[in-house]
Amino acid sequence: MGRPALTFPTAAAPLLAAAAAVAMLLASPALASSIADLQAKAEAGQAPAQMALGLEFYRGDEAPADMQRAVTWFRKAADQGYAPAEAMIASLYAEGAGVPYDRKQSAAWLRRAASHGLSQAQVALGRAHDEGNGVARDEHEAVRWYQAAAAQGDAEGQHLLGQAYLYGRGVARDAPKALGLLRAAAEKGNADAQDDLGRLYEDGGALPLDLVQARKWFVLAASNCKTSRTCDAAARDGLRVKAKMSVIEIKASDDGIQAWSAKRIQPAG
Repeated sequence: MGRPALTFPTAAAPLLAAAAAVAMLLASPALASSIADLQAKAEAGQAPAQMALGLEFYRGDEAPADMQRAVTWFRKAADQGYAPAEAMIASLYAEGAGVPYDRKQSAAWLRRAASHGLSQAQVALGRAHDEGNGVARDEHEAVRWYQAAAAQGDAEGQHLLGQAYLYGRGVARDAPKALGLLRAAAEKGNADAQDDLGRLYEDGGALPLDLVQARKWFVLAASNCKTSRTCDAAARDGLRVKAKMSVIEIKASDDGIQAWSAKRIQPAG
């Protein structure tokens, strides 16, 4: 039976998914037909294979669950500067899984992963600085890491940087720049950015009052969100706005939702 997924404090939450996605890709049959093959590559010093092998020992699906062996292989990959492994170790320290619980060690490994370009780690480190979670609270440093992630096209980095510009947190307020970042993140399916756009269109402050656009983004946020609390809130917001709309406006909003959804599922090419 596989080990259950870890749950992490806010700043570390995205890391396991990012590390696991990389590891599982590299552990696919095309690259490693067996655990023995994967172990041979890991022992030959291939950092991605070391990361993937560590994940196999962590999960306990294809190999017996062994947290100490998992940590050993994660460290071997991390010692080579392999960012997903550095992020994984940060996550383990944040949870106290296989290593002692240590927020400062978690932050140190998180910083290494961020410095090596892992956008999810950059976002998480920015959040850690926003919250003072294991590092000094510093809005300017948070913005610096959000900028690094956003520059790579990371939707959550764009969303958080957009919020920083919108509210003047750690950077001078700049509504046009904020709206551009929020829209970029929303177009990629980031539910929080979609919800933000819905509120801005409903309030008619930074954006012109537009109930058609407000409901569109609230409905999309409700369909793209990842937590029930966020989904329920966005759904309620969409219904509240709908109650103020005419039949023609509702039809226009529905058309916008369908057009956005169709664009998202179109095959490339």
